[in-house]
Amino acid sequence: MLTYRSLIGADVSLIDDIYAWNPESGDGLGYKGLINRSSLKRERWNFQNFLTADKSFGKHNINATAVAEWTNYKYRRYTAGARDFSDPFFVDEIISNTYVTQSSSGSWTTNGLASYILRANYNYNSMIYLGGSVRWDGISSLHKDNRWGTFYGLSGALRLSSFDFWKESTINDIISDFRIRASFAEVGNDQLARDFMYEDLFIGQKYGDQAGMAYDRTGNKDLKWETQKLQM
Repeated sequence: MLTYRSLIGADVSLIDDIYAWNPESGDGLGYKGLINRSSLKRERWNFQNFLTADKSFGKHNINATAVAEWTNYKYRRYTAGARDFSDPFFVDEIISNTYVTQSSSGSWTTNGLASYILRANYNYNSMIYLGGSVRWDGISSLHKDNRWGTFYGLSGALRLSSFDFWKESTINDIISDFRIRASFAEVGNDQLARDFMYEDLFIGQKYGDQAGMAYDRTGNKDLKWETQKLQM
């Protein structure tokens, strides 16, 4: 039997954060009132496609799956602040011409991940299980020459409780399903320190009352996937 399934998912967070200090007491007294307001938006979109095939030959059962998946993440934050208010009445909101000193800041970033997976499983009469998978992952944080990583996985299991010696034993009254499993896999870490790690980055920087740019971080085009081998 051949089946196809497609899934689309979205995780969107909208946050509006505000704090205010009253100019008549506490820390707000020295600032003649202060307010800070932030607007934050996080978006993660995911598109998955599954193609699955199942086939049985007597006591032999085979399952194979192909997966194509794409994920995109965006982050945006804006912050505005004001102090030195003309009257305590205005401190709860940022309203034009009610304050003297103002501040603002913002940030934006994005990243993406593409994955292609092939996975196959075999079992003989639900007694002996074998499985294998290979996946190719491409992440936008790395240079195009090192963006793609290949990762493998193997597994096997023996279901002792399905053998006659177990079924005929009194232990079957206590444990009705007992398996011995072993697996090996190489996995990659896509949670890297930051986006665009292969590029030299510049940030906005004021010079006196002039807007400008400043060198921030050195990129490294030779960075590769962080991998780890797991045995269980």
